[in-house]
Amino acid sequence: MRFPYGPAPLAIFLLAVLTGTVLLIWTPLSRPADYRPPDLVLATFVPEQAAVYRAAIPRFDQQYGCNIQVELVDQKALQSRLQSALQVGADVPDMVELMYGTIGYFAKGPLEDVALVDLTKKIKDSGLYDRLVTNRLSKWSSRGQVFALPHDVHPVMLVYRRDLVEQLGIDVNQLTTWDEFSRVGREVV
Repeated sequence: MRFPYGPAPLAIFLLAVLTGTVLLIWTPLSRPADYRPPDLVLATFVPEQAAVYRAAIPRFDQQYGCNIQVELVDQKALQSRLQSALQVGADVPDMVELMYGTIGYFAKGPLEDVALVDLTKKIKDSGLYDRLVTNRLSKWSSRGQVFALPHDVHPVMLVYRRDLVEQLGIDVNQLTTWDEFSRVGREVV
C-alpha cells in the first residue's frame, strides 16, 4: 500500500504525528508539581510594566487567590493578533494594555459587534467615572461607551508666568488639586 501523495508528504505527516504525540505527553510532565493554570491573563507591551506586575503577583495571589499570568508581547504584534483573534472569536487575554490611540482599531463597526467589554455602567456605578479626568476617558471611548481605562494621567508640568500670577494675587502653593487649579483658572479667564 502506497501513500497517494508520495514519500515526502508521508514523512512530513509521520513527523507531525510523532512530534504532536511527544508534545502531548511531555508538556504536562514538564510542568512543576505546584502548577496552577492562570485565572487571569494580562498582556502588555512594556517590559518595565511587565516586571512591576510580575513582582506584585505573589502578594495579589495571596490576598485574592487569583493566579495571574503576565505576557510580554511586541506592541504591533499584540495589536494585530488581538484584532484578528477578536474578529474570529479565538482566545484572547483577559486584560490587555493597548497603545494610546489604538482603541479605534477595536471599536469600529456597530457597537453590538465590538468585542471589548463595555465598562461604562461599571465605572459609573462604582463612582470611578466621576473621579477620572473625562478627557482621558474620551481617548478610550467610542460613541459614548467606555471600552478601556487610562493607565495613568500625568501632566508633565504646568507652566505659568510668575509676574501675571503674582499681579492676580494667586498663591500657586495653595493649588494642590486639579479642581483648585481649574477653579482659579475659570475665575481669571
